[in-house]
Amino acid sequence: MLVQRFRRAHGGRCGDSGRAPTQWLLIGNDTEQGRHQLAIWLSDDEGRTWRLARYLERDELGRGRYAYPCAIQARDGTIHVTYSYALERDDLPRDEMGKPKRSAIKWARFDREWLLQGNQSRLGSP
Repeated sequence: MLVQRFRRAHGGRCGDSGRAPTQWLLIGNDTEQGRHQLAIWLSDDEGRTWRLARYLERDELGRGRYAYPCAIQARDGTIHVTYSYALERDDLPRDEMGKPKRSAIKWARFDREWLLQGNQSRLGSP
């Protein structure tokens, strides 16, 4: 996978295990203010145009921050994404000491079919 850095985003080529057609994948925040949404775009024309595919995270402003995505494509064609998150709310699961789990690194795994469905729903934890 060819990887190229974009400001507050991560991009790379996304094919079906090396078979044509090759698509470009871009992951980043699609908001003008805040980082409360983490979106995935696809390009079928080497990055000249982009279409929104799906959201990894979609929260209200002030409830969460999602940033620093990094993506790779495995040999089987699945796409693996890691990104940091920080949640800013009290309705969170608690750790062993009773403290809210507010921030960590998240891992998501999906395939091209999930992306191409175009549903704007959020991806659940793998």
